[in-house]
Amino acid sequence: MVSCARLVAAFALLSSLSACKETIDTADFVKEWACEAELPGYLYSRVLQYAKGGTMDGLVSIQSTDGAPSVVMNFQVEGTWALSGTRLDETLSEQTLMRVTRGGENVPITSLGAGVVPQVEARLKDEPWSFEISEFSSESMQMKDIAGGHVLYCQPTT
Repeated sequence: MVSCARLVAAFALLSSLSACKETIDTADFVKEWACEAELPGYLYSRVLQYAKGGTMDGLVSIQSTDGAPSVVMNFQVEGTWALSGTRLDETLSEQTLMRVTRGGENVPITSLGAGVVPQVEARLKDEPWSFEISEFSSESMQMKDIAGGHVLYCQPTT
């Protein structure tokens, strides 16, 4: 027969082990991650460097998939991040449109019209994004956009 004390100790151990799985060590998270998500009408990909101190920067690419010819927009981004348990919160402080292609051909940014570039660059600036990280290891990460429900599949770049 198992004593109550042993059951309590075993339960406490199991509880502490499950709590470990619900927290991601910031030191393991700080690196460059390449992520992709297939969303209705477009493919979203990004390569972001998460640095100590809560800053991030990198490249974001959005490619239309809802018809030919495909339009691709590439952005340079900067922002901040915070990790709490398995929740990742991000905010972009800068988003600069670097390149646009249509059907594989470069579209000069100057040809987009006077108000288009500032409007596109301001669209996601200073908006918080929150993700729930459902899988995490040194080789992969899977996270779900809490607001939109879209899943990003990520791998470290090095």
